[in-house]
Amino acid sequence: MIDNPYAQEHLKHIVTSPDKYSDLFVLLGGIERNSIGYSIKILEQKLSDLDYPKSLVTRAKLVGIELLDNIYKHQKKEAKLNPYFEISLNDKELRFTSANCISKKAYEFLSRRLKEYSNLSVKELKGKYINQLKEGELDKDGNAGVGLFSILQRSAKNIEYELNKVENGEYYFNFIVTISNAQKN
Repeated sequence: MIDNPYAQEHLKHIVTSPDKYSDLFVLLGGIERNSIGYSIKILEQKLSDLDYPKSLVTRAKLVGIELLDNIYKHQKKEAKLNPYFEISLNDKELRFTSANCISKKAYEFLSRRLKEYSNLSVKELKGKYINQLKEGELDKDGNAGVGLFSILQRSAKNIEYELNKVENGEYYFNFIVTISNAQKN
């Protein structure tokens, strides 16, 4: 039994969805550095075996890496709920779902940034991304702040997210990224 109610509900939705998903890959629990590499290799191999274009495979790998890396960097070790990562595939789209508990500080940062970026056009977003790369400043954790930009650009801003309070100082960040028109060769 899955003890994470958000992951449990999401999996139930995927399984009962009228949009039938042909493939599903799920990680539930603490994400370690080596699980990121293994997961991306599985994704790459599966998409290649299904004859998807290299450009889509590359874009999917980059989105997957960013999402898994964000879980790895920001997961709370003593969190009430386990991190969750899922990739589902059907004839119309490739969908990534990532979720993990985050601190209040990360919650405030993500809330502010996601609202700000959601209001930008794709062109404006690209300009901010390029500017951030030029500035090249790293925060105290070694982040340049370009991961979210990268995800939004590669998905054409096709995202959904929820930030739910779990308990005092702990929030659950559920992030769905969709790559539409994932057509085979």
